[in-house]
Amino acid sequence: MSNPEDEPVILTGQSRTHLANLEPLSRKVFLPLSAPTPQDNRAVADRIRQALAPVYGPVVFPLSLLAELPGLCFTNKARGPLTLTLAETENGWRLMDIETGDTRHKHLGLAIDIGTTTVVVYLVDLTSGEILRHAADYNGQVPLGEDILSRTRHAAEPGGWKT
Repeated sequence: MSNPEDEPVILTGQSRTHLANLEPLSRKVFLPLSAPTPQDNRAVADRIRQALAPVYGPVVFPLSLLAELPGLCFTNKARGPLTLTLAETENGWRLMDIETGDTRHKHLGLAIDIGTTTVVVYLVDLTSGEILRHAADYNGQVPLGEDILSRTRHAAEPGGWKT
């Protein structure tokens, strides 16, 4: 937004309350996880990978999250099921966060509309598609808008993209 100290303009009037046909790049996956037993003493990461593989294929685990797993799974206060946040990347799925319990209902994201004159940011409940909050401010690139539009028009002309 133009100046971090400026308050954004809160949109009023005709605004959407829901986004339809959401296909977020992240998913929250609930995973019941029991403690290892003498019969099944696989590492927690291996158990999670095996549970995710049929739907998500190989999932990348950042080292920082691997280091959190033992504390999340086996301390007295955190024992039990997990909710994993996965993000879809061009190379497959990546683990982004691990939470104890079932937190699938708390899945938020941002939708950002960068227009030539205005930037609008929506805080969206990715489970329901409900827009929880939205704000807008003038695009700091407004002085360049005419140049952008003329370049776009020129590129749309036959052979215009070559120059």
